[in-house]
Amino acid sequence: MSARQGKRLRSWRVRCGLTQQGAAERVGTTQKKWSELENGKATPSLAEGLAIDKVTLGEVKAGGWVPPRSAGASDVRRNGTDG
Repeated sequence: MSARQGKRLRSWRVRCGLTQQGAAERVGTTQKKWSELENGKATPSLAEGLAIDKVTLGEVKAGGWVPPRSAGASDVRRNGTDG
């Protein structure tokens, strides 16, 4: 996982008010692995990657997280709606 992706994971976690342990539990991994992902020092397994997508996108659709403006993607969904 790139450092940029890790920063986005950390941003999501902080915005949701989760600890690394709490985020790791939602995804089904360890706190150590989550820390490595946030720091760009590990790559998620396929199962972890799918779980990360499911958990983080679920939060986005529920309005629990809006990516920072610096995310750079003009087509990022915000609060479950386009634009």
